[in-house]
Amino acid sequence: NLYKAFSVAKQNLQLLTGLPEDGLPLLDDNGNGIGNERADGQRAADFVMGNGVRLAEDTPLIPETADIPVTEDGIITVDDPFPQHRILPGSGDTDRVKFYGIAGEIYTIRSINFGETPNHTPELHSSTGKIELNRQQESTDNPAQIRNTLIWPCPADGIYYIHIRPASFSSAQDYYLEIFREEAVFPAYLKGLVTDSSGNPLSDVRISTNIGSSSLSRPSGYYRIVQEPYEGMTVTVEAEGYISRTFSNITVSEGGTTILNILLTAKYSPPAVTDSDNDGRPDSIDVFPFDASEWKDSDGDGKGDNSDKCPEDAEKTEPGICGCGISDTDADGEGTPDCNDKCPDDPGKIAPGICGCGEADTDSDNDGIPDCKDGCHDDPEKTEPGICGCGNPEPGEDGLCKTVSEPEPPSVFPIDECPDDPGKTEKGICGCGVPDADSDGDGTPDCHDQCPEDSEKTEAGECGCGITDTDSDGDGTPDCKDECPDDPGKTEKGICGCGIPDTDKDGDGTPDCHDQCPEDPEKTEAGECGCGISDRDDDNKGIADCIQDKEETDRREIIQPEPPRSDVSSGGCFIRISVQ
Repeated sequence: NLYKAFSVAKQNLQLLTGLPEDGLPLLDDNGNGIGNERADGQRAADFVMGNGVRLAEDTPLIPETADIPVTEDGIITVDDPFPQHRILPGSGDTDRVKFYGIAGEIYTIRSINFGETPNHTPELHSSTGKIELNRQQESTDNPAQIRNTLIWPCPADGIYYIHIRPASFSSAQDYYLEIFREEAVFPAYLKGLVTDSSGNPLSDVRISTNIGSSSLSRPSGYYRIVQEPYEGMTVTVEAEGYISRTFSNITVSEGGTTILNILLTAKYSPPAVTDSDNDGRPDSIDVFPFDASEWKDSDGDGKGDNSDKCPEDAEKTEPGICGCGISDTDADGEGTPDCNDKCPDDPGKIAPGICGCGEADTDSDNDGIPDCKDGCHDDPEKTEPGICGCGNPEPGEDGLCKTVSEPEPPSVFPIDECPDDPGKTEKGICGCGVPDADSDGDGTPDCHDQCPEDSEKTEAGECGCGITDTDSDGDGTPDCKDECPDDPGKTEKGICGCGIPDTDKDGDGTPDCHDQCPEDPEKTEAGECGCGISDRDDDNKGIADCIQDKEETDRREIIQPEPPRSDVSSGGCFIRISVQ
């Protein structure tokens, strides 16, 4: 259009000649004698010449035919002297664009449409819904054009959306859309590329200045701000998930372009930790991620340690008779497991007794000496054959053996070794008055057996009768007094439990089993910075010093100087245009 052609020519002339503002051509299309007013460009913009000029950042001539989600809306530049040319492909289509509004600024949103049914409705929306505004509608010199205007004071910084909802029409309609503040008609430009630390372009980054101008970066990362010329401007850059940046002393000159490329650093966020069963153990170390009662299976038998009474024994989940770590196998099948059977391969015995495993402690002649030790096991009077042999008494005073067939005449007065004990005539092993009984059959008479009812023991030992003095872990403490019978390093469970030492490597009073930082005496949890690094926040900004240090990166700021000016000067010229 004529306004755009005049503006481009004026800017190029200023760049080539360096003329001051009062020496440049003036545009006065409303005939009031004052050139280059904001209103002067409006009538000239209605006068179109040729097919126009398209810029790379302009909206495509053939946009999406369906409604575009808000997150994919196009971007419109605030205060752009050239309205965006946009197209509605068909009836029912809705066009959407977005911009970054600054609190306290008053924005004018204007659309001019063409076509067979020149009627459409511009609407303003925030992220929460439609903003009700009074729409001003006016005609232009062209009867097929209608200009719709919304004037809106922005209440708060944020991203806002312009929706164009046309009336019914049969063919594609094009229209122009612009949003501006009351600024000079010939502005200055600030533009550049916004990227992350890896060089990837960032979209929807909010760029604003201290004089109320603003912009959003496009998906390509590029942004453009149109505003009044200004020296010493402050630019603020914000984006979700990134550290905000501020640039000072930025100068933009009338008709010129200043380039400010922006590098943003992502905010640190610790990796997400998944705990599916909410038991306080992350799934990464939880063998049972969906069972809040279990998280560890030390022996890999499929049963969690909390319910496994033998957590270190893959073969057992209950101690049984023999305890954890020892099989309850009964090799000889006599009903006593091998752990308690001192003759595991002898079904007739569970203790060696006097004769040892594999041989019975039978005492055929009931003389108190088992056959295995009795050289005359059928002769209760002898345990060795002696001179006369088993069954025959040894020689008397005459030195002659007397066979059983020639017994000695019975004594008239038999000798009673225990005259006061009606139960015994001989002292035997226990002596008079004490029977030689062996209640537990272990080969040791009760008078010499501290555990007469326990065939496994003849002395009480540390555990007492009826309880074996087994020391499963070989730590010198029998199982009966050892809270950790399978842990040679502990006799009490302590804080960490059996099988886990109560070591405190860093000496901070918290054992390693409960200390996420066992090598760091200052911390028991990793915190934001991890073990070995303090979570200190010296400047009280709410960000730990270790994280804030990472966020100091090189800043890339490329400022393009103003184009050189020549020393050519000339007088001002005045153009008056009359549109018929």
